[in-house]
Order: sequence, then C-alpha cells, then structure tokens
Amino acid sequence: MKKKKIIYKSRTLSKVRDKRPTWDEYFLEVAALVSKRATCLRRRVGAVLVKDKKILATGYNGAPS
Repeated sequence: MKKKKIIYKSRTLSKVRDKRPTWDEYFLEVAALVSKRATCLRRRVGAVLVKDKKILATGYNGAPS
C-alpha cells in the first residue's frame, strides 16, 4: 500500500486545499510584508501589534544612525 503524499504550500500548517490561512498565519504574512519597507541593509524586521484579531499598528526597522 502506497502512502499518500501531503503537499504543503508556503504556509507551514495549512494544506493546499485549505485556502484560508489561520489568524496566526495571516498576521505573520502581514509582518513579512511590512518588513519589506525596512531601510536597514543588514536585517529587515516587520512587526504587527494585534488585539482581539484586529491590527492596531505595524512597524519596521530603520538603518542605524
């Protein structure tokens, strides 16, 4: 008996057929997108402040002065 292969997308916990991300996955993807605005060349960091599944604020790091 051959085992079925489960294929995963970029989301680590959701299967391909589950197209809607969990709340945690959603907020992590938002943080990854926000990190693209960072001005530091060494490290890009994005942050999302969440309360009751609502985004309160986002932020990213800047270059050291």
